Amino acid sequence: MAIDTKKLLLNMAEENVKLIVDQILIPYAEQFVKESDNKWDDAILPFLPALQAFILKQADLIDGEEG
Repeated sequence: MAIDTKKLLLNMAEENVKLIVDQILIPYAEQFVKESDNKWDDAILPFLPALQAFILKQADLIDGEEG
C-alpha cells in the first residue's frame, strides 16, 4: 500500500489554514479593532464573519476536494 504524500500534505495544509483563520486571524483582527483608539476601523467588525466564511471556503479547496 502506497502512501499518497501529496494528498496527505494538502489535507494537513487545509486543516491548518482553517485552524489559523478560526483561532488566530479572525479573533486577533476583532480584538485589534476593538482595542484601537481609531473608531473608523470599527466599520470592519460586521464584515469579519463574511471574510471568515470566504477564507474558509477558499481554504476548503486546497486539497482539491470540497468538504
